[in-house]
Amino acid sequence: MSKLVYFILSLLVLIGSVSFHACSDSDDITPPIHPELLPPNSAQQLGRILPSEKFTYTDTVTGLKWDVLTEPTLVSKRIYQTELTFTHDCKWVLFFSNERSTHYAGLNQGYLINHETGQMIQVTEGNGLRGATMRLSRKSKMLHYLYNVDSKIELRSTDVDLLLEDAYKGEIKSSDHYIKSYGTLPDLRSMDCFSLDADESKAYIAFFNYPSSASVENGGIPASNPGTTPIYCQIMSLDLKTKETATVVSTDFQIGHVQANPWVSGEIEFCWETGGKAPQRMWLVNTSDGIKRPLYDEQNTEWITHECWADKDNMVFVARRGEPVPPSQQTKPTGMLLVNVRDNSVRVLGQLSDKQSSKGYWHCNTTPDLLYSVGDTNTGEFKGGEVYLVNNTTNKQTSVLARQAQAPDHTHPIFSPDGKYLLVQSGNLSDKKRLCLMMIDLDDIPDK
Repeated sequence: MSKLVYFILSLLVLIGSVSFHACSDSDDITPPIHPELLPPNSAQQLGRILPSEKFTYTDTVTGLKWDVLTEPTLVSKRIYQTELTFTHDCKWVLFFSNERSTHYAGLNQGYLINHETGQMIQVTEGNGLRGATMRLSRKSKMLHYLYNVDSKIELRSTDVDLLLEDAYKGEIKSSDHYIKSYGTLPDLRSMDCFSLDADESKAYIAFFNYPSSASVENGGIPASNPGTTPIYCQIMSLDLKTKETATVVSTDFQIGHVQANPWVSGEIEFCWETGGKAPQRMWLVNTSDGIKRPLYDEQNTEWITHECWADKDNMVFVARRGEPVPPSQQTKPTGMLLVNVRDNSVRVLGQLSDKQSSKGYWHCNTTPDLLYSVGDTNTGEFKGGEVYLVNNTTNKQTSVLARQAQAPDHTHPIFSPDGKYLLVQSGNLSDKKRLCLMMIDLDDIPDK
């Protein structure tokens, strides 16, 4: 080998080495891939690293390529589209599964997956996690969740920033180094509806109980909604520093989907949950006065559902078409709508044709800049499960995912906080037996 060739090869190796180390020292560093970071028979599951399950799926109808982040043969459920699913830096996706933990088999545990590398880390452990109650911070990788302890419920958190930092080093410490308890919640039935205040100093949690004279005297309101089991509901605040609780609001109807405004402290949206059409679905309350008021004055001819915060002043929601309200009684626009919580003005973002979906959209979400919205369906030409991206400037509706099995759950589409990615869950790749997580970069959707 000539000296010149040897010199060139050596130079290339040196450049590759420098490039590798430069990348490793960047913010994109991820934990080393070795699943047995913890001893294989260790009772501690927190911090356990799991290898990538990521692969590419091409939708046969739209032709778009999606990243499948989780193995379709294992349960992988993402949090509802009303709640943050991505970490604040948009690099990790939160989900829960009851089929990945080597201990507490059959019980849900929380996981974060790096959507670029596919690598996962377990962020909860134990036998008391109420999986759907996990809530990510918008300021750090702090994860809050409800946890069963004997017959009580605790609010707990995992410091995922610290957990990941130690995982990078391969030095996972004991669980109590990362997990914090905020104390036992009041002795009422939790509805698994809770949210973090915009300043993340308080958690708002919904409770219900059957009324008695004592409970009414203590602030509970006996149910007056006809045809339902008598209950009373409350949203209570829990101060994360002092652990003090206080009643924010009481209702005589079942509360669902408690959503603190992510940008405005003390402002909370919640719904009258019926499992179908409510007399008045959306409500607002401010902790400063505890007075609830209807948001978007709903008529008997409307079926409103699946609202979530779009930005600090607006909520996106769906006005359903068809049953239980006969089409002949529809007197207002249907589809994905945007309501301004300050002046009650309403804007229609999009609606599908009867051929596309006889009932229109079902779940919805928007990018924080309101440039795009997304909706899924549960009826239509492809038997439901379609996902459409809507350009809110041009009103163009683009099918991005078709024929997605709705079992065992809906797709629940959601954007990342930076508006770059769209995430769904699908039962399509497991013959409706399991859910897997699928994601696409909006830049990969042409002519949107």
